Amino acid sequence: MGFVPITDEEQELLNQDDYILWPAYVAIKKYMDWESGISGVKRKISYQWLVEVLHRDAAPGKKKHTVTKSQARHLIFKLEKMGIVTRLSERFDSSIILKHNFHFQAKSVSGRFVRGLCEASARSDIRCDIPENENNVENTGDCRKAEVEVRTPLSEGDFGNALRCYIPLYNQYNKYQILNNNTSNLENLSELKKSNSLPEVEAIFSFWQTTLNHPGAKLDAKRKRVIENALKLGYSIDACKQAIRGCAHSAFHMGKNQEGKVYDHLSLILRDSERIEQFVALEKQSSMGQGEQRHANHHRTFVKTETPHQRVTRELGDQIREYEQKSGRSLWPPC
Repeated sequence: MGFVPITDEEQELLNQDDYILWPAYVAIKKYMDWESGISGVKRKISYQWLVEVLHRDAAPGKKKHTVTKSQARHLIFKLEKMGIVTRLSERFDSSIILKHNFHFQAKSVSGRFVRGLCEASARSDIRCDIPENENNVENTGDCRKAEVEVRTPLSEGDFGNALRCYIPLYNQYNKYQILNNNTSNLENLSELKKSNSLPEVEAIFSFWQTTLNHPGAKLDAKRKRVIENALKLGYSIDACKQAIRGCAHSAFHMGKNQEGKVYDHLSLILRDSERIEQFVALEKQSSMGQGEQRHANHHRTFVKTETPHQRVTRELGDQIREYEQKSGRSLWPPC
């Protein structure tokens, strides 16, 4: 799917309510019939389909988002109440048929041209032609099948399809030139970033070699990628070294476990932010533990302070034992 045009009226109404209406309405309008402005006839839609579309799995830094069927019904009711759509099906039918009240009316010549491109981009097996030179500004309306190679850096992906099908053909060629130049600039920028990060990667790798005694290890592509990912997460060289020291100070990871194996791989230490924070915490505990251990041992030599109740009990016990020694008899009856 290339793109879904949203009119100004639809945008104004959708911005007035909950943000979840945006993805719900765009998903519904994606299957709208351009001739009649109705969704749910050529391609059936249902509440269960809407639940699956709006479902989002949990990811790092993102919470899981789920929508129930009752919430999906409420979303359709909201869209109907706002006047964006009109329900043509029965309220409790399994399938939903909606008429878009502000759908794209292609009455002008340019409007029909854009509508045709939208319909073409909606079919995943068709892509619009790219002119071979800037003199070719004529709109032939010809489209090729997906298996034909299209000479553009965005030949893969929906964004490229939407961009090629949306702009006029003359501007398409200029846009192709701009995208080509921007792509080369981005490639040069990425190469520059990689070259700048190479000394940092080598410094972290050499520190891991010396700290954990791996003199024969090589900086292969996997280890390089692990270190680069840790740097991309925002961790500095010192933080990565601190995590490596934390692994070296961990008895479990250095072989004192049931299997007797050493877990000091670089891919384990810098796997993700959770692992890095775990080993950094181990390093902090080990560095603080030496001084605190001496401080704790020093305090263990002192007698613990007695409470008033303990002091009175001890004194009474001493007096009873002293009386028993002098009198030669016990105050307590024999058991």
